[in-house]
Amino acid sequence: MRKISYLLAFIVVFTTSQTVSSQVKFEKLEHNFGKIREDGGVVTYKFKFTNTGKKPVVIMKVNASCGCTTPEWTRSPIKPNQSGYVSAAFNPTNRPNTFAKTIQVWTSDQKASITLTIKGDVIPKQKTVVDQYRFNMGGLRLKANHIAFTTVYNDQVKTEELEIINTSKKNLIIEFANVPAHITLQAVPKVLAPNKIGKIKASYNGSKVNNWGYVNSRVYLKINGKADNSYRLSVNATIKENFSKLSKQELANAPIMDFKEKEFNFGTLTQGETITHEFKFT
Repeated sequence: MRKISYLLAFIVVFTTSQTVSSQVKFEKLEHNFGKIREDGGVVTYKFKFTNTGKKPVVIMKVNASCGCTTPEWTRSPIKPNQSGYVSAAFNPTNRPNTFAKTIQVWTSDQKASITLTIKGDVIPKQKTVVDQYRFNMGGLRLKANHIAFTTVYNDQVKTEELEIINTSKKNLIIEFANVPAHITLQAVPKVLAPNKIGKIKASYNGSKVNNWGYVNSRVYLKINGKADNSYRLSVNATIKENFSKLSKQELANAPIMDFKEKEFNFGTLTQGETITHEFKFT
């Protein structure tokens, strides 16, 4: 048993040692930025290393675990006893709270990569009106340019609200155009005073939709009587049939779609060739 334990320990030590280059020695493998501000701009740390071997070494490849982290490194060969670096630039914009990102480094003297880590805590920036109400329509700003009802059954009426604010210096009369029969929209209040917050109340009547599945409708806002194509609001829902009211007998007798095949392989095609296949069902 003791021999087996020694053997396992040797295997663990041996495999672990292979994960780090024997020639490239970093001063440290991890850096903590501590607390940084979300609106403070990009922060950068330079991981320095020394070539402790007897021949030049080259950084072959560096990959970051996230697009928010941009690596840079010494491009030229590093001679014995000389130093190089791998830097990591982290962009905290829209990334509040704690983070931990890795950078994988491959060198010319080692097949396995070296892992560098940067971490820290991003202090969220104070959100402005523009941050909270991203979409501007003639001085009226909306938190979103769409209203999503998710699932609506064919016998159901659902309601949703969208928050708005008047950032102009005059009263805004809010009306709507191109609204289909299954959607009802109302601005509350209809006349919104400067710097005041209001709502767009929306209702969706599934029984009035002559369609199934995902349905997207484009409606338009009219601000003080002015209609503009850029004042577009998307209202969408997935329409489903409500089977909950069916009896057990009705469910047992309900039709079932049965496909003879659910997959077809077209094989090898030549450029410009067109092949059609029909999936048949009963």
